[in-house]
Amino acid sequence: MIDVLIVEDEPAILMGIMQLVESLELPIEVQGGCGNGIDAMKLIGQKKPDVVITDIRMPGMSGLELIEKSQKTYPGIQYIVLSGYSEFEYAKKAIQYGVEEYILKPPVRGELYDVLKKLCDRIISEKEDEEKEALRGLIFNGITEDIKTPSGWGEGRCAYLFMVCAGPFSSWAEEFIHPDREVWGSSQMEEWLCGCLQGEDRCIVLEGRAENERLILLLASDHYIDPVKRLVNELSFYEKRLGMPVNMVISDALSSPGQLKGIYQQIRQCMANHALLGRSHACFLEREQEQGAVLAIHNDEKRKLESLLAQNEISGIIKLFDRMCERWSAERISQSSCLFSIKYLLTEIYRSSPVLMKKYRMEELLYKADAAVGRSTDFPGLLEGISQIINEMNKTARESRLNKRVEDVVDLLYEYILEHYAEPVPIEEFVRQFNYNANYIANQFSIIKGISVNRLITELRLEKAKEQLIHTDALLKDIAELVGYRDVSYFSRIFKEYTGLSPRQFRCRDEV
Repeated sequence: MIDVLIVEDEPAILMGIMQLVESLELPIEVQGGCGNGIDAMKLIGQKKPDVVITDIRMPGMSGLELIEKSQKTYPGIQYIVLSGYSEFEYAKKAIQYGVEEYILKPPVRGELYDVLKKLCDRIISEKEDEEKEALRGLIFNGITEDIKTPSGWGEGRCAYLFMVCAGPFSSWAEEFIHPDREVWGSSQMEEWLCGCLQGEDRCIVLEGRAENERLILLLASDHYIDPVKRLVNELSFYEKRLGMPVNMVISDALSSPGQLKGIYQQIRQCMANHALLGRSHACFLEREQEQGAVLAIHNDEKRKLESLLAQNEISGIIKLFDRMCERWSAERISQSSCLFSIKYLLTEIYRSSPVLMKKYRMEELLYKADAAVGRSTDFPGLLEGISQIINEMNKTARESRLNKRVEDVVDLLYEYILEHYAEPVPIEEFVRQFNYNANYIANQFSIIKGISVNRLITELRLEKAKEQLIHTDALLKDIAELVGYRDVSYFSRIFKEYTGLSPRQFRCRDEV
């Protein structure tokens, strides 16, 4: 409610204004009326009103003197000056004191309503901002000074503190995760969520430490779980609205604002332990057995990793990680345990290569792992990010060797072909940089990989062509050029030799 004090030296007019203000359908409570500035000054000190409506010319102390003195002692009060036509010069002086609103006497209902409505909206907004700032100070820093009990948190009522995180819970999220402000903005969320609550239940939405974090104080009319369930259900819709998972941690019922002190760190730790990657999740702070990150790599996966590292099978390691991601998702492994396991994986790769140990500091790789998780809203994104790190490590290790083995050159050529099969592959130029003969490497390639260079290029091109024939309506000429053949007739002949069907027959068969 907005507290209003009215100052007018004519009793009949004073009573009329008080009745008029009380009849307006506004969140206003008239704290009293005074006939002069001296009495008003005393009452202002007692009542601390939000708005003072005052006449200008009064005995003892004028309205302008009242405004001047009270502004010094009680800053923040809003004033409405009542003036007659002959007092316009006084009204202009009031404006010099910072008074923004003045109306002519006698006040008209519509005009008074408009002025008070504008002041009410402004004061309520300022009070809400002050309330939120005080709550943030209490929650984040334990500052109890000037903290007031939010409206709706009185006797017989309680509150619950929610921590809500969109996307990954990570310090890196501030850089990479930017939820839509039209949906995720604190004022938009508060309006939406309050509209979904019932009765006198309401919520206050606060900005979190990171852009993708929100703190929500639910003020409930009772200790039953229904308001909490209702808010959790509404928050769950934000996964679809934002296009990313939403994790929540909910405190126990709180009976007073003082209980907010110190609870933020507990909730944050719980979020760190239980947030899931790629899916939404909610848990209660008091009901969860707190545990830190655990290694989510099974013994058979460790043995497989060891074998792949011994053979330097980087593609096999990435496939292994892909399968682990699928399992982590199915088993609802926490984000913190996923990160811990990823760091184990990268550490094993790092320790298997003396070259990497000379080239990198371990902290650099762990830093990259944190960043990859911090930008990932799902497991496919995580797989892409970690695969990139592993490939970079592998590339660095290979490029850093002074003397390349034949097997290394063959692997590098194989990787080059996988990326550039649609282009002319200059084998002689490629192997020359390693001081090897092209024919020798081509023979070793066939022995090591079990397929010739030309055969591999052809198969890769034709597999890509099959995809285009099945999934697109592209012309044969365009498909041939896309996969590396400038002559569509030659492309068609090679395609039929390998598949037994012409490209058109292959496409028609698929359509049938």
